[in-house]
Amino acid sequence: MAIYYIDTCVWRDFYEDRNGFGGRPLGNYAYKLIIKMLRNNDIILFSDLIVRELKAHYAEKEINDFFALVSAAGILKRVNVLYNDCQNAKLISNIKNLPVNDVIHAILAVRNHAILVSQDKHMQKLKDVAQVKRPEEVI
Repeated sequence: MAIYYIDTCVWRDFYEDRNGFGGRPLGNYAYKLIIKMLRNNDIILFSDLIVRELKAHYAEKEINDFFALVSAAGILKRVNVLYNDCQNAKLISNIKNLPVNDVIHAILAVRNHAILVSQDKHMQKLKDVAQVKRPEEVI
């Protein structure tokens, strides 16, 4: 059993069945990733920050649908963003010139001993902070 923190972009890839540059099947990668996690009984972490980012694009019912499958399987776990997480994220964000939210996701993954799964190019710049993998590297 492994622990994963799935970034917002991967949830969107899954829900929208998105394709990336050059026709990369991001939605298919996300689907296979979640199926693998369900089969392995892996833990999937999420935070209020993920929910807030999803609310910029979806209604609350749709967001609940995102999490319904993994929640029903008992492998979904909410983690809290702490004050220190935000303070540390601001420092790293300034040093690396990255969005604060992306750094918070990385910090949450580290604090919860999880692998951060993301397609976001900013996350690849945080490999010295967290263990970051693309869905296709996990499946």
